[in-house]
Amino acid sequence: DNMVQLVDSIGARIDGGYYIGSGGLYIGRPKVANVSPTTIPILAGLHLGGEISRTYAHLRPVLSLKKALKYPFKNILVPLLNRKYARHFDELVSSDFESSSDEVKNEKVMKAIKVFASELDIGESIIITDSIKLGAQARLAATMYQFLRLQVSGGVDELVLSRLHIHRRSENMIHIYRDLGEEHKLNVGFNSSYIIPLLSSGFKKGHGHARVKFYPLSIDKKSPDIINNLLTIRATLLNSNLEIIDQEKKPFVITHKFNENLFQAGLLPLVFRRLGAQTKFSVKNPSGDSKEFIRTTIGNTLGVNYQDFVLSSIENVVSMFLNFNFTSSNSSPNPGFSFKGKAKNKIVVLDSEILEDKKSKASLLRISRIWNGWQISQEKAKKILEKLKQHYHYEFYEPNVLSDTQKLFLYNISSHLLLYQKGLNAVEKITEKEIDLIFKAHPRSKQLKINPVEKTEKELDEMKAGKALKRFKRLLKEYKLHKEKNNLEKSERYLVKAIRLAELKLSMKGFIKLVGGKENVYVNSRIDGYRVGDEDGDQSIFSNSLGEIGAREVLGNIQQTLSFTEMLEGEFFVYWLMTRLI
Repeated sequence: DNMVQLVDSIGARIDGGYYIGSGGLYIGRPKVANVSPTTIPILAGLHLGGEISRTYAHLRPVLSLKKALKYPFKNILVPLLNRKYARHFDELVSSDFESSSDEVKNEKVMKAIKVFASELDIGESIIITDSIKLGAQARLAATMYQFLRLQVSGGVDELVLSRLHIHRRSENMIHIYRDLGEEHKLNVGFNSSYIIPLLSSGFKKGHGHARVKFYPLSIDKKSPDIINNLLTIRATLLNSNLEIIDQEKKPFVITHKFNENLFQAGLLPLVFRRLGAQTKFSVKNPSGDSKEFIRTTIGNTLGVNYQDFVLSSIENVVSMFLNFNFTSSNSSPNPGFSFKGKAKNKIVVLDSEILEDKKSKASLLRISRIWNGWQISQEKAKKILEKLKQHYHYEFYEPNVLSDTQKLFLYNISSHLLLYQKGLNAVEKITEKEIDLIFKAHPRSKQLKINPVEKTEKELDEMKAGKALKRFKRLLKEYKLHKEKNNLEKSERYLVKAIRLAELKLSMKGFIKLVGGKENVYVNSRIDGYRVGDEDGDQSIFSNSLGEIGAREVLGNIQQTLSFTEMLEGEFFVYWLMTRLI
């Protein structure tokens, strides 16, 4: 959940399988007389295999880059670190402790808590991950003109993942998460290189399910369960044993069933990703009460990833000239998290609660625009703020908001449009005649500069508005049709697509009319990152807001439930298994 983290990781993996292939296939014209043959060597292969792995990771939020660079390298041995933390509670299991007076017991408990809390800071996590992966992959590759390589591949994978996550949430609260997930994936891809990567594309389709058990443990000295809680933490750190807590405490249980489609394309260091995902999940509290939700996501990312581009080029050079297979570690899927990288993201999320009659009560639709990257100058950051101003026709920030900033390091500039239930109801009830009038009177293309020699501004506006209008009406019709059939999954997808299109093609004035007024829309922005030259450079900057908060649950029913449980967002939404754009 932190913007920047320091991670120590160590693990082991065993893999094996069966490979069959051929590298001696040639196609083309054979050698005739003294004419050289025109042949293309073909490599075909099929791999069936699997792997088992265990990984230990220690995560720390980075509040100071200078402090992070001084962090001891020996802590990469996370299993030893786990034992070190657990040993602080050894006195609590000794025979002397049981026979001690209450006063002595309290002193020992206080000492153990003090030492443990001094070493495991707020926000730190220890994660132990076990995984089993089985798969089948086929590929067909060709080499032309000595260095030009073309490859087509495809396969299926099945992943089973088990995680134990120990997290210090606050001064007096420790979270323990027990995660179990399974995912099935189908993937196809194409890539080409001429020493350096040239062009690539791929598609992944996956579905699966996951379960999270969440145990909040108080380490407050006044807690009546303090000794049992400390013993549970000790047993968990030493051998991942949750038997004690299972006997004493019922957890929150989050169960997900999801599907997702991911398209990826690359051109040199340019990267494009498009994600469509949907998850139906339930949240059950320790008392046995539960709620069901559905979350639908459509988003895309466009960015530059120099890190992966350079590493892939090195791989190709080593493979070609040294005849040695070298594989580098992959960076984050988002280019903005890579060294010197940057990305622009647009993500639309519809959160809905599923009622007892299995119909949805859409609580909130959110449209997020996010610019993130390694570093950005003041001038370029201001251009992003100007784009937000032009898009929404609203002054989110004062003109001098970045006057003391030379550049932003690890930046994240975002805007979030929240559309509430009343706004979604207004879209559903609007007539075709009203839709026609809004799309023709308020197209966003009117804000663009147009070459009058080719087409007049009015002609081009009408042409674009007509295409967008037809598509919006078709999407809205599909939404209503599937809603009548009580097909919740499809109706939610079509609603997301319709609103996404309207927000893109209509001016802000037109969009507000479409959703029934300014009282149904709320838009704000935020600037995050380390601002070089600003005294308060590590503090977020929050913008003025446009519109009005349209519900008691400001961020929707799902976020309200998340806040109630006080869980980490990454655990609540099983980001450790599902694909994310950012």
